[in-house]
Amino acid sequence: VPEVSLYFQNCLFRANRTTKRSSEDLSAFWSYNYPALADVGVNITYHTEYILQPERYDEPLHIAARLSGGIAVIEQRTLRAMLSAEGLRGVVLETFGAGNAPTCEWFIRVLEEAIDRGLIVLNVTQCRGGRVMMELYETGLRLQRIGVLCGHDMTTEAAVTKLMYVLGLGLSDEQTRALLRRPLRGEFTA
Repeated sequence: VPEVSLYFQNCLFRANRTTKRSSEDLSAFWSYNYPALADVGVNITYHTEYILQPERYDEPLHIAARLSGGIAVIEQRTLRAMLSAEGLRGVVLETFGAGNAPTCEWFIRVLEEAIDRGLIVLNVTQCRGGRVMMELYETGLRLQRIGVLCGHDMTTEAAVTKLMYVLGLGLSDEQTRALLRRPLRGEFTA
């Protein structure tokens, strides 16, 4: 399996699609939006149709050593204080269900002001399963119009890591947003 993965309780998962679901259960990790890459019992059953294959096998391993700090995961009640934090560059916004958010004017206004200052806001669902579909509800559409990016079915953990990596590249705002809009290592379903 030529990708970063997580093996736990007889299942091999794509790491950036996996989240910890319990601090007490034996099956503590799960991939809600992507199937297991392999199931392990007496035999190992690889699900090759779900395994991401590299374009080339002869490239040397590249380790990203420049990860950006200044990433935050926010909830509604702490929004205003967090968006004003010094050095903040990116935010993961956990929204309801399919990407719906509060409809209060102040909420949209505070986000828009922060985006206008250059902050990147990435919308993911707070639900264990499902995906953000910002075009489904009026609030999601408003978030899109002010520049909030859709996180599709990315886990919060993958969204934070992706922001750290992409912001660490030091690209222009346009290039940064373009990289965040497409899957780099299968972290969301396009």
